[in-house]
Amino acid sequence: MNKKTQTFLSKNDQKLVKAMDIVTRSLREDPGLYLAWQSNIAMAFVDEVGRRRYINHRDLGTVSNQAAKNFLNLLTKK
Repeated sequence: MNKKTQTFLSKNDQKLVKAMDIVTRSLREDPGLYLAWQSNIAMAFVDEVGRRRYINHRDLGTVSNQAAKNFLNLLTKK
C-alpha cells in the first residue's frame, strides 16, 4: 500500500498496515520464520482433516476454511 492510500486510513489501520509490512517482510527475509508459518498453516489443515473419516471434494472448502480459522485463532491467542 502506498503512502497516499495510507493517508485515508485511520491511525489504527495505519498501524496495522505497518505491522503487516513488518510481518510480510520478515517472512520474505527469514526462511526459518517462513517455514514456521508454513508448518503451522499446514498443521491447522491436517488437524482439521484428521477429525474426519474421509474428505470429499465438496467438503474441501469447508475443511480449508475451518483450518484457516483454527490457524488464525492460534495466531491471535493471548
